[in-house]
Amino acid sequence: MDAEVVEQMMNLLNPKSVLPIHHSTFGLFLEPIWKLVQAMDGHASDLDLIAEGSHVLYK
Repeated sequence: MDAEVVEQMMNLLNPKSVLPIHHSTFGLFLEPIWKLVQAMDGHASDLDLIAEGSHVLYK
């Protein structure tokens, strides 16, 4: 899934937060994560980028 597809999905679903996973752990990804960061600029949804091995808790 590239940034353009994520942006389309966000426009349809209007999530509160977006948490991309495996964005830097697999060599299969041809698009750098900064493209998603750019695409998210100005969206109402939060983009939660976490470091590999980190944990996140949503309430």
